[in-house]
Amino acid sequence: MILPSTGSWTISLAAGDASYSQEQYITLLDNGAAFAAYAGENTAAGSFMDATGEVYPAAGWSSSNTAITHTFTSTTFSIQVGPTTATGTGGLATFLSFLQISQPSP
Repeated sequence: MILPSTGSWTISLAAGDASYSQEQYITLLDNGAAFAAYAGENTAAGSFMDATGEVYPAAGWSSSNTAITHTFTSTTFSIQVGPTTATGTGGLATFLSFLQISQPSP
């Protein structure tokens, strides 16, 4: 996505699935350069990982999740969902259930 400006942005996410366990592979990029990566993070059915990599039950995610802040040097924010290389298995699935990016008020 194209951000309206460079600078500090806060990113919240939830990765997981209400019904099935998942293995999370998510990379957040600033103009193609990774600034956060989650590789092989396991989430049980009914649990979700936040932007810091912590996993919470669905009922506790909204009150416990923690956002990360990144200072973007470009206006290009990309998200890679799934492993960076082929794994040879059909069982890997990554679910990005929620994503929010916001810029603090001056």
